[in-house]
Amino acid sequence: METILGFPSMKHLLATSIGMRILDVNLRMAKVLEVSNDGRPLRFMEDPNGKAIGFVTCALEHEKNLYLGGLNSSFVGKLRLE
Repeated sequence: METILGFPSMKHLLATSIGMRILDVNLRMAKVLEVSNDGRPLRFMEDPNGKAIGFVTCALEHEKNLYLGGLNSSFVGKLRLE
C-alpha cells in the first residue's frame, strides 16, 4: 500500500468512488480511536474482520451509542456502548 500511494495517479484513483469500492473489498476491517481534546488516546475499538462493519471513515458517539459510517457505505452502523 505504501508503494502505491507514492504515485499521484494512484492516490487520485483511490480517492474516487471506484477506489473506495476497491478499498472496501480489500480492507474489511474497522478501527476507531477516541482521543482527548489534547490528543491523548482514551479508547481503541476494532473489528479486525469487518463482520459488523468494514472500512469505517467516520465515528460519532452520542447517548451511549457509537455511530459508524464510511465514504462508500449506504448505511450508518450503530453499536451500543456499555
